[in-house]
Amino acid sequence: MLNINYRLIIYFILFLFVSFTPLTSYTAQTIYTIQTGSFSDVKPAQNQFDSIVQGLNEKQLDYLRIEKIGNFYSVRLGKFEDNAAAEKFLEGVKPHFPTAIVRDAYFIEERIVKIYKPSLQGKPKVEEKPISSPVTDKTKPPAAEKPVEAKKAEPLEKQIKIISDLVDKKDFEKALEVIKTEIATRHDSPEINGWYGAVLLKMNRPANAITYFQRAAELSPEVSDYHNGIGYCLFYLNRFNEAIGEFNKVLTLDPAHIDALTGLGATYVKIGKKDNAMDIYNKLKNIDMDTANKLLKVIEGKTS
Repeated sequence: MLNINYRLIIYFILFLFVSFTPLTSYTAQTIYTIQTGSFSDVKPAQNQFDSIVQGLNEKQLDYLRIEKIGNFYSVRLGKFEDNAAAEKFLEGVKPHFPTAIVRDAYFIEERIVKIYKPSLQGKPKVEEKPISSPVTDKTKPPAAEKPVEAKKAEPLEKQIKIISDLVDKKDFEKALEVIKTEIATRHDSPEINGWYGAVLLKMNRPANAITYFQRAAELSPEVSDYHNGIGYCLFYLNRFNEAIGEFNKVLTLDPAHIDALTGLGATYVKIGKKDNAMDIYNKLKNIDMDTANKLLKVIEGKTS
């Protein structure tokens, strides 16, 4: 769980964001893609992959793939440079996949275990890697060279404590330095990805933070705080309907999640649904009266 107080964030809704290039040991490209499903076992992912091949035409099958992300196998379709293009494509295939969603994601070759590639001869080709094959470490020295003794990694718990303490001191730049070092070797750690998103959000960089929260949520979908972080990023990016959906995911996992209730109420205010916001206020006042009163001021327009 992240030791981040999102209730402090909600009152800074006018902050904007700056660009940031993620540091990773992979060669990664941030894209928009359609996610049709995520499974804990590879077999249902393969079944869905095969079903998509049968159900769509070849043009629609561009970049159909299965990615192994942590302990999950995600089926994804398409590779888009912007959200609008991805949403337009989703509209066309939505009848086939009613639960499919647009995701910000990395396109990382190393984690693709199966991909559909059309052939110029008209015969489609599916490239598949052995599921058990390790991801190649491109930084490993050639066998002929004397390997450099690797520095022993610090325990994850110790590094997270360091990050947490730096965040408590509001030393976000230093916290970010530690996180960048950690994520280079712990890119599949939901905790490090979650903290990366949380610190970037604290630094008013929601456009960058959302990628790391989404990564953390993919790795540990049962952790409500990661979805909460996505919700706040969407809020700051003025993607209010999507933010509502994400906050509701949090409340499905944890109905008494104070920060998600606060964010959901504020989002309803943003789109003019004050009655819905008051419903949230009434739920919140039975859990945390002080936070509920702050939300009430937002609903009544009394914040400065």
